[in-house]
Amino acid sequence: MIILFYKSFNNFGGAEKFILNINKILMKNYECKLITYKFNRKKFEKPDNLIKTSSIISTVKTLSNKLIKNEKIKFISFSGFIDTYIICKLLKIKYNLVYFSPLSISYDEQTKFYYPLRSLFFNFISKQRSHNIDEFYEKRNGFVNTLYFFFYSLLHYRAIINCQNLITMSKYSKKEKEYLYKIKNVRVLNAALFQKETRVFVSKHNLDEKYLLCISRLDKHKKVNELIENFQNLSKDYKLIIIGEGPERDNLKKLINKNNLVNRVHLKGFISDDEIGKYIKNCFCFVSLDIGDFKISMFDALRYGKPVIINEYFTDETMKLGKFIYFLNNNFNELIKQISNTMIKDNDVKKLKLFLNSYTYESFCKDLIKLV
Repeated sequence: MIILFYKSFNNFGGAEKFILNINKILMKNYECKLITYKFNRKKFEKPDNLIKTSSIISTVKTLSNKLIKNEKIKFISFSGFIDTYIICKLLKIKYNLVYFSPLSISYDEQTKFYYPLRSLFFNFISKQRSHNIDEFYEKRNGFVNTLYFFFYSLLHYRAIINCQNLITMSKYSKKEKEYLYKIKNVRVLNAALFQKETRVFVSKHNLDEKYLLCISRLDKHKKVNELIENFQNLSKDYKLIIIGEGPERDNLKKLINKNNLVNRVHLKGFISDDEIGKYIKNCFCFVSLDIGDFKISMFDALRYGKPVIINEYFTDETMKLGKFIYFLNNNFNELIKQISNTMIKDNDVKKLKLFLNSYTYESFCKDLIKLV
């Protein structure tokens, strides 16, 4: 039996989409259960195999009573690594962790200074780059706060070094985890599309209204604010459409007003998949300055032959794709001109299709099961 664990399906983002898609494929071929503490039915369609628990203890009871009697368990966790560590310790089963983000760059990039520090101390000082923990940290001061993060870091460290396999999304992240935690069981697996979605449809952008498109949760570490700041120097011929919601929405609105971009930058919030598809088909290019090491949302744009501008942090050689993937440099205007002057040929489209075929959920699941 395969157990997938994700602590909370509350925010609609790339990680949640990724896990639900993986779950769909595994359900078809294996006995699989998806366990979570929180599931927002307004944002997600409830899977048939979902089991909702409320805590470590209730999860242990559920697994003990209903699922694991005389069964070989493959436990795969996508978040809540401390909970995973305690649950599996109590149940005496092995577990595997899927780590979505690198650690070594915080919102203000100050953790570069701490990078030589190892594992536990790194976790403690950098606060794990988690926006939830960061918010918690800002609300509490003094000795209790420091003590909390010390024990949090200690447990997180124990969870990492005791896992059966640590799965990351890029070679950069793999090297980082090996360096910080001094472990050798780190593997790289990633996915972004179903096999049926790898066909490429090259579509031209809207000639009447040229716009850049960003699909992102509105969090600090998604760097949407930096995108807006870069965009303000771009020709007034272009607009910026931002799809997504999050805690930074009000701050981004203020930034847009401050820079007199109300008529050029539009926050669309949550919209339907059909509407998102229309925006992708008609956009000039897709932009993401997220410091995460794997950007699932950009693959939907690549399916339509759209050029993609991404942050070069954490990008390894597998992400380099000639006329379709561009890395943001200091001159945003020059990059847009370069994209405008690029001619897409049939051979370029063939290379793009081969690239997309390397990132299917089907191949991810196949490799994942072999690994765990």
